[in-house]
Amino acid sequence: MTEFMERRIKDILQRGRKAKEIQLSASEGQIEADNHEKVLSHMKPNSILGLSHGFLLGHLQSMGLDFPKNMSVIAVCPKGMGPSVRRLYVQGKEINGAGINSSFGVHQDVDGRAIDVVLGWSVALGSPFTFATALEQEYKSDIFSERGILLGAVHGIVETLFRRYTENGMSEDLAYKNTVECITGNIRKTISTQGMLAVYNSLSEDGKREFEAAYGASYYPTMDILYECYEDVASYSEIRSVIEVLRKKGHSYSEIINERVIEVVDSLNPFIHARGVSFMVDNCSTTAWLGSRKWAPRFDYILTQQALVAVDNGDPINQDLISNFLSDPVHLAIEVCPRLRPIVDISVPPDANFVWPKLRQSGNQFLDMSNSQFTALRHIKHRNLVKVLTTCSSVDYHGNDFKALVYEFMVNGGLEDWLHENENKDEAQ
Repeated sequence: MTEFMERRIKDILQRGRKAKEIQLSASEGQIEADNHEKVLSHMKPNSILGLSHGFLLGHLQSMGLDFPKNMSVIAVCPKGMGPSVRRLYVQGKEINGAGINSSFGVHQDVDGRAIDVVLGWSVALGSPFTFATALEQEYKSDIFSERGILLGAVHGIVETLFRRYTENGMSEDLAYKNTVECITGNIRKTISTQGMLAVYNSLSEDGKREFEAAYGASYYPTMDILYECYEDVASYSEIRSVIEVLRKKGHSYSEIINERVIEVVDSLNPFIHARGVSFMVDNCSTTAWLGSRKWAPRFDYILTQQALVAVDNGDPINQDLISNFLSDPVHLAIEVCPRLRPIVDISVPPDANFVWPKLRQSGNQFLDMSNSQFTALRHIKHRNLVKVLTTCSSVDYHGNDFKALVYEFMVNGGLEDWLHENENKDEAQ
């Protein structure tokens, strides 16, 4: 080691002793919300709170609160779930430190150091491209995208098409290849490397007509669901399309595309390709997998009841929709993204086991399930909370309609008494 290098190392270490405290939080939003008072009470003046998403800000704002003003608040938000971030980091450690794209935001900067720290943090994660956002825009965009495009829509589309193909006589193996394998194979690779419009341009003339019929039939039904979803997250009042409302509300093209198109093709779809839809969903945060289970059935239902009916009836195609799709300026932005994508493709081996199990059963005891998740399930009032294997509609003793749900991971139906403990006690009396 040269004398110069020794001096530089000593200088860096000395700066580190004088540096302000940096508290990094990569916890799930629910955990941060439950423990924010304890965490913030231990933060020193002029310290830096680093977040991996903006959920905590949304939680504080919902209560009319904000972060203490004597500390900096920053965020580096990788555009993928935890296993994808780690997988790409490991795969790319020998290839120019490749990782996954991230957004960054500075919510508060008390000493002028926040930008340097947040960009350094993103570089350390191996992000090949880092784009600016704001914490408030990030959590609105993130939560909406999880429920809509990233998880809920992909899950719902796969369910709809798989059922349609098998009901029309296609074998389950072939139906799987024409749904999951199609989305996570050629379509994903084309969007990731060439952009969304390249998928359309690669089709034959018959294929383009089939695409236009499906696009025209599904556009407005799915827009209704996405509109409702965004309203549920952000409470905005007007929308012309998903892209348009995000743009008008201050979301940049880099955030729109990385948060939706790039995250789904480069981070999430490889997990479907490896082990199926449930493997993708269950590798995500509690906030994400609850949201997916709530909204995926909505997409499934609306596509089945409206879009497929319109296609089968041969309804005229709205050519304005097709023209607007082909000329939308978002395609120009998407074409830039392949130049900024990770330099290695994420690889998920068939025997991968990244999932933090939501439910495990040993004997008659459930293990590794946090009580707070059960509490969340108990209080969410949405009949489409979970995609189920089978249902039975009926009316309870209070005259309220309900669905009896059969879960693939419930062996003895043990969740029923937990969710409806008080009701069952009343009925027993």
